[in-house]
Parts: sequence; structure tokens; C-alpha cells
Amino acid sequence: MIHNLFGKSHDDNTLKILCQLSNLILQDFAENSANGSELRSIAQGYVTEKPRIDRTIADNNSRLILEDLRARRKISESQAEAFLCIRPESPQLRNFQGLILLSALEHAQMFSDPERPRHAMMQFRLLYEDRTKARRRGTAEIDRFLSAGWGTDKEFLAKLEAFFDELTKASSEFEDYAKQRLLPVRRIIKDCLEKHVGNKRTYRNDDSEGRSPPDGQLEADHEKKPEPSSTENSDEDLGDFPEPLPALDAHQVQMRDVTETEDSPAYMELSLEPIFSEITQEPSEQRVDNQAPGAFIATQAESNAPASLRRSFALNAVRAESVAGSMERREKRLICLTNRLTRFEIKILLSELRDRMERSDAAYVLYLALATGRRPTKLLEASQLHAIRDMQRPGNGFFFDKDEIYWLYIHELPAHALPGNQRKLLDQQKTPVVFPVPCSQQAIRPLPDTNAKELELQAEELLREINKSNATRLSVGKIADHLPNFLHHQGVDDVLIALITGNPDIQQAGLYYTQFDSISIYKAYKIFREEELGVKTQEPNPNNIAFGGSQLVFQAKVATGIFDHLAKNLKAVQSQSWDAVHNGFVMYTLHLLNFATGHRPVTDPFDDLSHIDLINKKILISDKESRLTASSARVLALPDTAVQQIKLYTQHLERLFIQIQDLSPAFAQQVGEVLSGKRPLLFLIERGDTVDDIKMISVSPKRVQRFWAGLLDLPPNWHRHFLRTFLSREENVSAESIDTWMGHANPGQEGFTKFSGMSMKAMEKLAASVEQLMERLKIVSLTSKGHPHE
Repeated sequence: MIHNLFGKSHDDNTLKILCQLSNLILQDFAENSANGSELRSIAQGYVTEKPRIDRTIADNNSRLILEDLRARRKISESQAEAFLCIRPESPQLRNFQGLILLSALEHAQMFSDPERPRHAMMQFRLLYEDRTKARRRGTAEIDRFLSAGWGTDKEFLAKLEAFFDELTKASSEFEDYAKQRLLPVRRIIKDCLEKHVGNKRTYRNDDSEGRSPPDGQLEADHEKKPEPSSTENSDEDLGDFPEPLPALDAHQVQMRDVTETEDSPAYMELSLEPIFSEITQEPSEQRVDNQAPGAFIATQAESNAPASLRRSFALNAVRAESVAGSMERREKRLICLTNRLTRFEIKILLSELRDRMERSDAAYVLYLALATGRRPTKLLEASQLHAIRDMQRPGNGFFFDKDEIYWLYIHELPAHALPGNQRKLLDQQKTPVVFPVPCSQQAIRPLPDTNAKELELQAEELLREINKSNATRLSVGKIADHLPNFLHHQGVDDVLIALITGNPDIQQAGLYYTQFDSISIYKAYKIFREEELGVKTQEPNPNNIAFGGSQLVFQAKVATGIFDHLAKNLKAVQSQSWDAVHNGFVMYTLHLLNFATGHRPVTDPFDDLSHIDLINKKILISDKESRLTASSARVLALPDTAVQQIKLYTQHLERLFIQIQDLSPAFAQQVGEVLSGKRPLLFLIERGDTVDDIKMISVSPKRVQRFWAGLLDLPPNWHRHFLRTFLSREENVSAESIDTWMGHANPGQEGFTKFSGMSMKAMEKLAASVEQLMERLKIVSLTSKGHPHE
């Protein structure tokens, strides 16, 4: 049963040890006479291994498992495992640990949801760590409560309530801390006693997915009732539109050291990434597209700095500002920076490496680092192949052909498999990225079979020798970064740069949405070969074009068919009720505007009319507020068809406002608020039992999916894949404007910000391309009657 609480898979030996630790905790709990016979009997029933286990061996094993979890930074996703590895010295804490484990097992068995039990286990671990590290004086208050003992779980809850009341009346400064550590335990015990999961709370944001509370949010939030929403937006009693709220999930904290060109960490980036319980698109794709809901930069002064300087808030603020500036400069890839290779350094480097490549592994690897944009450690991970067809798994590979090394790369992407015959609707291509690296026949050979760290030391030693002889400032980082920097300055799409260099961090979101072609990859690398490596290159053969990347690009005829179905549906509901006509018209308008702008599938898309300028054909889109910066919204130019559709939709609302006055004045007032820009632009209507019972409900990704249910398993972000792929193949559209249009611009590269050189002309040119695409696909603006606008 304890297996159900584990957050990750383990080998058989680790599983056996964890089960033994669970048995030890439960055996100790069952043998404690202070616990009631009922609790002791239940605990004994969960013991799966009756013989007593040697405590010393168990303690050693638990210590090794816990150290391994910490070393690999897996504690956050392995809360139950870390909980079992704790052996408190205090008898009160050991008894409390047994009660938590017993309640967690009961809760998991009843409700098959491990999140709340894991959260209770996490709080116990933090309580134990607070005691051992003496970081919290509030632990003394909790020790006083635990020392009182209890007989049953009901008695525990009663004494816990009395304990909280006592802290409240005494205005204790430790009340919040005690609640933070103990309320999750109370919650799972209470759920077990009441035999249902009570007081669910869901945190929502613009992408309509269930998210967990911010890191550090008190568990007391579970005990508070959520604020009731307005009647018209309530998710209760939705009739034909049932939408249960997703369950509360936990955040994963992911950390990474961000390295500058000199190969030393400049700062640490921590990001809070939610685990989605109910999703409307592939979760990894959604995380990457919306970025992390919270990203934090941790800076630390040099370890050799005096303590007085490291403790200075003023100097820490200066350092933080310096790191922020460094991040922005790195994203802008400025040519004037000193950590960029100069023309002189490139000439010297190539000359020195070509002289040494035949006899020096370090020189050979440094040349490949320059030619592929990969650091030595990444190069050594590549697999040697015989042909392109042998490249089947994500990662790097290479094979030889005459005087060239063909480098291959596959980025791991969601499969997006549709059911049944619907797979035929997708244009799924899986060709890897391939580009030829020029190299002399005498130097070509497999990569050295050596330790990556040792090879990097040899490379650094070689660079020191070259720098000393030629008065240069070469480094491994500068060499590996030269290819992406060069391509960026040539205006190459960052998605192609990320694919060529095998570094998804350059443009991770765009990778998920773009289907690339081999000709574009070849042409982009051809520029580098000729201008930087000095090797003449043949023009690509257009007949040998191949595709790869996104697995969710519909064929053009399918996009036409989708809008044809929406138009036919609108005509079909004309003979039905007025609210069915409205809902059908909203669905057509939503899909057309999504296609025209690349808007993300969120609840209440396109905000309200105050965000749209129909005269100047512009719109403000804020479908990505998770970045929490001033530039998370973007201004786009609207294609003419989209402008006309919005006008037709507002005309429909004006007629609806007049016609509904007598039937439901309250609903008519809400429609008037939509027209005045005080309510979301798009909404669905639901009728109640009485004539005047009319509800205005939100447009959400799940409701859109239900609209297509039984006909087409249509992911709600299909249009973003189609649009990003189309735009990447348009020669008159810049890569920078595509990232701005899609909301994929990295911090420091957003359009229309302080240092941006982008003008609205770029957006208007892109909108014109989208307009031509819509004409080609026969996507037209419709009236509420289902007739094309003339």
C-alpha cells in the first residue's frame, strides 16, 4: 500500500528498504501503549512484514536513500520516501510520525489521491528539520502539544483544535507556524473520519488549469472556503456544460545553475513548475509555452569575499542588478560584448586547431565545439551512426561521409497521437536535424573515448597555450557560443538555432510548435560554413526536402474542414433556440480569432472590447500572465477578416441586448456590460428551468473540447502549431516578429519594450501574411445567420 504514495519509481532493493522502514514505523506505533487499541490494531494491519528488522541496518539504509535523494534534488517529488527515511530521537515525534503514516495509508486507500498525504508527510519532515537545525523556536510549542498524547484519531483532532484555540487566545507569534506544520495532518485525518475529501481548493490562472498555491502558502488555506464567484460565472449547476474543478496539486521546484561563457555559474535559477491534474493539452508543452508560473534568481557573493561584504544588503542589491543586466545582455547577444569571439580570434583559432587536429583530441573536440555549437561534454554524449535512418531516439548523433561529419539531433516532443483514423489528419514528420560539418579526411575520426572532465581540462590547457602565443582570450564557452550568436545576428529563427546547436533553452517554447524543414536547416548552417569556416557549400536540392518537429500540425485541408464544420453547425442551429444560435456563433468567432492571432487556449479569451482597437486594427493580448512581468502582454495587428468578424459579433450582441430586454432585464444588463467593455468579450449562454433563468458562462478550453467531442479529438492549441509552422516558412516575416506574435519572446527580447527596435510595421506585415493564409484556406467572416459577410 505504501507504494501508492511514492512519487517516483525505484529499483527492487530500494523498494524493499522503504517497505521495511514503513513497517518499522508502524510496528513502533502499534507497540506504544499510549495509543488506543483501535489505532494500534489498524496500524498492525498495515504491517506487511512481521519479523522485527534490525534497526541499525535500517538506519544506515535510510540515510543512504535520503542522501541520494538530496544529491539528485529529488526530495520535492519523493516526499513519502523522504518521510520514511526520518528517524526522530524524540518518542513523541516518532509516535506522531506513526500517526501520520497510518492516516496517510488510510487516506490513500479511501480516495486514491496521494497529494494530501504527501503534503502532510512533507510538513512532518520540515518540522523534524526545523528541530534538528534549530531554525524555529515554534517547535517547542508543538513539542508541548505532542507530549500530551492521545488515544484515538478523534481525540487527536479535539486536542489539536484546543491547541490552536489556545495559541489564538494567547496571540502567540508561533500560531501561523504551528498551523502550517499541523493543519495538513488534521486534514487527512478529518477526511478519513468523514469518508470524503473536504474543502477542496483550486488555484486558477489564465490557462484554466488547476495549479497549486504559491510556494510557502499555508496549509490553512485548505480550511478556508473559496470566495464565491458571481452567479453568471459559477461552475456549479452548468447543465450541459459540466466542468468539475481540478484537484489541488503540488509544485515542483526545479533548480539549475546558469553558466556564463567562462563556464562558471553566474547565478541560480529556481522555477516553480505545476503538475497538472486535468489538462487540455500535453502538460510539458503547456509548461514550456506559458513558462514557469514563478521564476526566481538566487545570487550569491563570491565565497572568498569578507563576511562583512557578503552580509551587506546594499552590495547584494548591486550584485543582483549586475546579474539582471548580464541576463539581458546575454539574451540580446550584443556583438560588442567581450565574451564574443572576434574575427581575429576566429582566424587564429581555426589556424591553430587545423594544425593540431590530426594528433590532438583536444583540438579535434574544440573544432567540433566551434562547428556544432556544443560544449565538449555534450559532444561526447553523441552516438556514432551509419546513416540518418539509424537516428531514432532524442539526442545527438553523427556519421562520416568522405570529408564531412554529418551531425544529427532530435528534440524530444509530445507524440500528439489522435485516436483511430484521426491520425491521418496530422502531417506528422520525424526527420532529425541534419547538417554537414566540414573536416579534413586526415582528421576525421570517432570522438575520443575519455572522461569528459579530463577532456575539458586538456582543451583549456590547449587554449591557454594558444592565448599565450597569440595574445587572444579564447575559452571553451566563447567557442561553443559562437555558432548560436552568429546565426542570431544573421536573423535566423531562434527555433532553427536551438535545433542546430541542440540547445532547447534558446527557444524552447517555439520548438514545441514548429515543424521545420531540412532545407531551412541546411541554408542556415550554409551561411556559417561559408563565412566562418571558409568552406564552399553546394545549394540545397529542393527535391530532397524533409520535415520534422511538431507532431500536431494539421494538413491544410483539415484546417479548411474545421471552419467548414463550424459554419455548417451555425447554419444548422438557426432552426433551434436563440441561445443555441449564440453559442454556435461564439464557437465560430472564437476559432477564427484564435487562428488569426495565435491566442492561447485560456478561459475568457481576448479579454474585453476595451482591449481591441477596430479603427487601427490592433489588439492587446494578455494570455500569459504567469511570467509576472510588464511585458507578458503583447500588441498585435489584426488581419482584416478578424476585424470584420469582431464587428459582426458586436452587431450580434447589440441586437441581442435589445431583443432580450423584456425576457430577462438582468441578462440584458450583462450583455450591455460586455458591449461597454466591462465583461469578457466571448461568453456562452445556458438556459435554466424558467423562462427568465439565463446564465452567462465563460468560454474555456474544456468547453471547446466538449463541443468537438464525438467528432474530432481536437487539442485546443492546434492553431498555434499550424500558425507557428506557417509563419516560420514565410520569407518576408522576421523571426523576432514571430516570437512576439506567438508570445514566445524570451525576457530581454520582447518586442516594443524599452530597447526593442521592432515597429508596428512588422506586425502589420505578419498580419497580412495571416490574412493571405485565411483567404487560401477559405476562412471567411460570418454573420450570426451563418452567411459570409459581403
